[in-house]
Amino acid sequence: MKAIKYLVMGALLTGFSAAVNAQEVELNAALDGIKSKAPNAAELAKTAYKKNKKNPEALVKIGRAFYEQKDTAKAKEFAEYADVASKHKNAEAFILLGDIAQIANNGGLASNQYQQAMLADPTNWNSYYKYALVNRKISPKGAEEALEKMRINCKDVNVDAIKGHIFYLANKLKDSYEAYSKAPIETIGKDYLLEYAPVCFLTGKFEDGMKAVRKGLEIEPRNAKFNRFGMMFNAELKNFEEAEKYRNDFFNNSDSAKVNDIVNFYSGIINEGVGNNDKAIEYYHSTLKMTSDTSFIAPQQVYRKLVNVYKTVKDFPNAIKYYEELTKLNEKKTFEDREGLANLYIKYAENEEAGKKEELINKAADIYRNAGDEFEFQKVFARYQAASTLFSIDKDMKKGLANADYQAIIDLVSNKADRTDGESKMLKTSYNYMMFYNLNKGKTAIPLAKEYAEKILELDPNFEPALKIKALK
Repeated sequence: MKAIKYLVMGALLTGFSAAVNAQEVELNAALDGIKSKAPNAAELAKTAYKKNKKNPEALVKIGRAFYEQKDTAKAKEFAEYADVASKHKNAEAFILLGDIAQIANNGGLASNQYQQAMLADPTNWNSYYKYALVNRKISPKGAEEALEKMRINCKDVNVDAIKGHIFYLANKLKDSYEAYSKAPIETIGKDYLLEYAPVCFLTGKFEDGMKAVRKGLEIEPRNAKFNRFGMMFNAELKNFEEAEKYRNDFFNNSDSAKVNDIVNFYSGIINEGVGNNDKAIEYYHSTLKMTSDTSFIAPQQVYRKLVNVYKTVKDFPNAIKYYEELTKLNEKKTFEDREGLANLYIKYAENEEAGKKEELINKAADIYRNAGDEFEFQKVFARYQAASTLFSIDKDMKKGLANADYQAIIDLVSNKADRTDGESKMLKTSYNYMMFYNLNKGKTAIPLAKEYAEKILELDPNFEPALKIKALK
C-alpha cells in the first residue's frame, strides 16, 4: 500500500515540476524575445501570461522587460495583470506603474503608485527611493520623511548615501554633503562617490572630498574623474606636490582622460604653486581658449590668475592688461576695481627709473581721481589716495606733486558740517602737508604755514608739530 502511495505522490510531484519548468521556459522565452525585440515578442508574452496569470512576480518581470524597451503600453498592461494577480499587494507592480507614470510626466500619479508600493511591502527600499526621487522638488519634506521610513524598515540599506544622492539631484548641495558625510565612506559605491566628490568641491569640503577620491580609486584605480578631483582638491588645499601626483595620474594612468578647461586651469594653479610660473602662464592661456559663458571655469577666474602670476614675475604690463580685461567683464563696476588697477601701476613703478616712475605714479593718481568722479561717495578718499601716491615720490615736497589733491580735500571737507572721523583725519593730513610745504618755501611763506598750523590745532589742539610752527617768530 505504501509503495502505491509513494508512486502516486511521485507522479504528482513530477507533474508539478514539469508544469513549473514549462512556466519558466515560457517566461524566459518571453523575456528573451522582448529584450531582443523579436517579431513575435508579443505572442511570446501572451503565451507566458497564460501560464503565469496567477504569478505576479513573473508578470512584473514581463512588464519590466517591456518598460526597458520603452513599450510603456505593454509594460502597463502586465503591471496591471500583476497587480490583480497579487490582489493589490505586489510592491514591484506599483513601482513599475509609478515608473510608467514618470515617463508620461505625471508626477502626481507616480508619487501615488510609489506610496502604494510602500504600503504593499514596507521592506522594499526601492519604493521609498522612487517616492523621494519624484518628490524631491515638489515636496522635499515628504521626500525626506520617506527616506527616514526607509531607515526604519530597511535596516541594511545605506540611507544616508541615498539621501545624499537625492539631494544632489535636487541641487541641494549643502544638504547632499550633510547626508553623504554621515555615511561611512567604505559603504558608498563608485557612482555615489562620483557625486559626493563634486558636492565636496562645490561646498568647499576639500578634505572630505579627498576621502571620496581615495575610496573611489580603490574601487577603480584608473578612473579619470577621481584623479582629476584629486588634483583639484589638493590644489585648493595648497598641497601642490600631492596635486601634481594626481595630475600625472590623470594624464598617464587614467582611462578615457579628457583635457578640458578644468584640467588646464588646475594645471596652471599647480604649476604656479610649485613655482613653475612660465608653465602656469601657458596653462592659463590655454584655459582661456576653452572658456565660454557655459564653461565651468569662467574667464574672470583665469584673468585673476594671470594677473597674479604676471605680478609674481614682475611683468606688470601684462598684469595690467589682464586686470583691465577682468574689470571689463565685471557686471557691477566698483571703486575697488579702480583701486586695484592703481595699485598695479604703483607696484610697476617701484623698480623703475625716476622718469618712468613718475609717469606710472601719475597714471595711478589719475585712476584714483577718475574713480572719485565716478563714485562720488569715495571722492574724498580717492583724492587722498592720489595725494599719498604722489607724495611717495616727492617727499621733500620740492615739486609739490601732491598739492592739488591735498587742496581738493581741504575744499571738499573743511566746511562740511557732518564730517566723519575718517574725513577729519584726511583733512588734518592735508593741512599738515600744506603747513610743511609752505614752511619749506622760506620765510615769506611762514605766515601761511602758521595759518595751516592753526587749522590743525582746531582739529587736534595737542598736535606738537603744529604747536611748534605756530610759535615761530
